[in-house]
Amino acid sequence: MRAGLLILAIGLAAGCQSAPPPAPGLAELVVHVQAQPKTGAQPPPEKVQVFDTPRTSDYDAFAKVDYSDLGQIVVWLQPLEPSAKAPSPKAITVAIDPVKQSNGLQHVASVGQPIILHNASLAPQTIYSVSDGNDFDFESVPPGRGVKYTARSPGLIEVLTNSPAAGAVQVYVAPSPWVRVVRSGESIRFDNLPPGQYRLVSWHPRLPGAQETITLPPGRVTDASIDVSVNSLPKVSGAR
Repeated sequence: MRAGLLILAIGLAAGCQSAPPPAPGLAELVVHVQAQPKTGAQPPPEKVQVFDTPRTSDYDAFAKVDYSDLGQIVVWLQPLEPSAKAPSPKAITVAIDPVKQSNGLQHVASVGQPIILHNASLAPQTIYSVSDGNDFDFESVPPGRGVKYTARSPGLIEVLTNSPAAGAVQVYVAPSPWVRVVRSGESIRFDNLPPGQYRLVSWHPRLPGAQETITLPPGRVTDASIDVSVNSLPKVSGAR
């Protein structure tokens, strides 16, 4: 009995310990990501898997958003001071397979970051994009091989193939290497940051994001929250 209580006490003490401080001269940021429904809206009676799932009812064209488990939220941290040195982004690999259905936005990159477009199918594929600022065309990429594209502009890239039935693979390019894709209710951590002022930004393919300016002091872990919500939209009055 006494041994069990001792183990419990040790476990509680360990759970109460805070995260270690950042490296000397650097800062860290913990961001709590939230999605807020429209003021006064009622939560959906059932769990919604997809943002615009068609409903069977004749009254609603689309299912309501499950804000408690909203995915495809992009959050990035952009330094406002030119002295803040950003890390060199490493290449990311994005699998391209027309047979497998793409499930929305799953990949993020930054401007200047190499993206390896890997043909994961069993046949040669033409891999291309007509996205504004990030257009490219790689013809007859062999199975199991990849081609490299370096992101040029911020924004959403839709990667397409020569298979007409395949959906686009989406990659969001942020203007900063400190970028993550996250779900609502989760917290993300940016570490090894140069102290100073930053712009914290959220983006979503369907809903308005938000942004705010924060100051990160050296040697401290700073907490911040950011929302995705339609409540930030301006009200539009009717025509007279």
